[in-house]
Amino acid sequence: MKRFHLCIICMILASGAYANQKTLQWSNYGVQTLVQAKPNYYSRSIAGHHCTLTSTVGLTSTIYESQKSVTSLSEKLENEERISIGIGLGLDHGGVGVNLCAYPQRNIGIFLGAGYASIGPGYNGGLKFRLSSNKLTPYLSVLYGYNAVVSVTNISRLNKMYYGFTFGLGCDIRRKPERKGYFSLGLLIPIRDKKVKQYMDFLERKYGVDFKGGLLPFGISVGYRFIIT
Repeated sequence: MKRFHLCIICMILASGAYANQKTLQWSNYGVQTLVQAKPNYYSRSIAGHHCTLTSTVGLTSTIYESQKSVTSLSEKLENEERISIGIGLGLDHGGVGVNLCAYPQRNIGIFLGAGYASIGPGYNGGLKFRLSSNKLTPYLSVLYGYNAVVSVTNISRLNKMYYGFTFGLGCDIRRKPERKGYFSLGLLIPIRDKKVKQYMDFLERKYGVDFKGGLLPFGISVGYRFIIT
């Protein structure tokens, strides 16, 4: 009879241990939480691992993934461009010069470029419309300022600079978003006044000036930008 009672006790202990083993799962997230599953059943830390209830594993995983998402979003917002300055060449840099751009809205920027345009100071100001915000960010731009220069060698008094609208398209190349600098390339289409061609014809007739090749119908913009904030 004693042996029978002993067997019954052993079976009860074994079934309790088995039920407890099914209830508990291992988690290596390093979150030290004490959870009571049933009276007298608790999670424990054993050999650097944390033992927690099955019902809390999904919650712990969700919290961990949420923390990663929040961190990623925080880093993205921290590196998002609001004000930047660039150095380069092109009409949007005032010739060879600088370009300051601010974004009052995420994809709409206001910029001002100032530099040297072969015969004197040049400037342009306008709007920049980003079509996306990725590693390769295409954009459209419209600007007003100098868009043609007539330069006569050795007769500087005949030099003239003309102003008007220019339209552009290009791409900002930011391969590593965590960095504060990136390259920018663009194609610019100036809308020139007919007076530019008339003045060039006048110089050819009266002074014998030879404009080799004439004015190109487009220009390029090449620059490197630094994010200020």
